[in-house]
Order: sequence, then structure tokens, then C-alpha cells
Amino acid sequence: NVYKMIEYADAMRQRDLVVHDGGSTQAEAIHMYENIVTILRNDRRRAKEKGEATDILKGGQAASSVIQSVNDEVYLPYNQKSLDGTLVAVLVAKGKQYFMANMFEKAVESYQDALEIAPAYLDALGSKASAQIILGQLQEAAEAYLKVMELDNQEDP
Repeated sequence: NVYKMIEYADAMRQRDLVVHDGGSTQAEAIHMYENIVTILRNDRRRAKEKGEATDILKGGQAASSVIQSVNDEVYLPYNQKSLDGTLVAVLVAKGKQYFMANMFEKAVESYQDALEIAPAYLDALGSKASAQIILGQLQEAAEAYLKVMELDNQEDP
């Protein structure tokens, strides 16, 4: 199932953070994340075609009744996140794997894909800005960091 795939890909990414062996698992983790994203995008497309909400937390609660945005799902286990929350988290994880593999353009693309679903997702914004700095896109990075600071400082309603 997709949650086991995510667990495996995340474990490979964590191993890469700890072991630093030249990226022996980087390509495998990237491939796994790409497969997961494809599955989740297809699930999301099918749900939308049926008129189903994709921001429903597992267990049937509407995300909007419990949390205000995908940002609020960040600490939930994948199997409790909404479909949107799961997809966004996986896109960011994929972006981070690209970043560790020095594939900064691909990292920015992955973070941007996450931001298309959740425009205020702080982890995607901050991570995208970090990759943009390395790519020399300093103005874009500054704008993203300013947006992170603005969103992070907003008081809860």
C-alpha cells in the first residue's frame, strides 16, 4: 500500500541524511517518491472527478473543521492526513531528496508542485527558497522567505 511505500522512501531519505555514502539510496528514494506521487495524484484526480473533497482527514473529518490548512497536518502520521496533506508532504519529501542529490532545479519543481496544492505550506516555501539560493535565484528566494515569515507570524483566527 502507499503508506508502506512512503515509509520505505522516508527511511531511505533518513539513511541518506545519516550515512553520507555518496547517495547509494538517493536514486532509489527518488524513484519511489515519483511512484508515490503518481499514485496520489491519480487518487486525487479520481476523487475530484467524483466530486469528493480531497481535504478530508482520514476518519472522515473535514480538514477545515479540525485544522485550518495543510500546514496543520504536518505532524499527523501519513495515514491520518487528508489526501491533499499526504500529497503535499510527499512532494516536499521528494524535493528534499532531490536537494540532497544536488538536483536543485528538480527540488524547486517538486516544492512548486506542493505549493500549487497548498500555497501557504511553510515547509515547501522555505525549502524552495533554500534551493533557489543555491541556483542564484536570490530575488525569488527572498520573496519566498518573506512569505514564510509573514505566514508564520500570522495569529490564529
